[in-house]
Amino acid sequence: MKLNELYNLKLLEYKVTGNVDNVSKLLAMLLLNEKDKFKPLVCTEGKFYETYKEEIDKNIEKVITDFEITKEKLTEYIENEFSIKVSDYEKDKIWHAFFNGIWTLHNAILYHNDKTSEELFFGAYEEDLTKYPKKSIFSDKQLAAKKCVT
Repeated sequence: MKLNELYNLKLLEYKVTGNVDNVSKLLAMLLLNEKDKFKPLVCTEGKFYETYKEEIDKNIEKVITDFEITKEKLTEYIENEFSIKVSDYEKDKIWHAFFNGIWTLHNAILYHNDKTSEELFFGAYEEDLTKYPKKSIFSDKQLAAKKCVT
């Protein structure tokens, strides 16, 4: 299964169940799917992010839009998951909620650029590709009820 297919599967699951997967993993799916747009940089994640800010932010906004993540939901997630009080939403959004997705891309292209996007993702998140179905696990009726496109 390609990462764009997995992302779409996660989106279909969300539309049916209302459950959102880890947002960093969702971002990593999008970024690794386009890993050839990025060059390996020997630098901090902050410098890497600043270098590719426009592309990374575009993908963060896609995750937020696709999964209907409000500022309130993301703030609550950050505060509960990391036990911090959000003081600068834009900064905390990047460095707490989405950081692992950025790090996964940076680490992958820096040290493992010879691998496919799927190998990088499933290696980083230690997920078993075989547990994901070839086709959607939802019936056409369920998808139609949630206005999902297959």
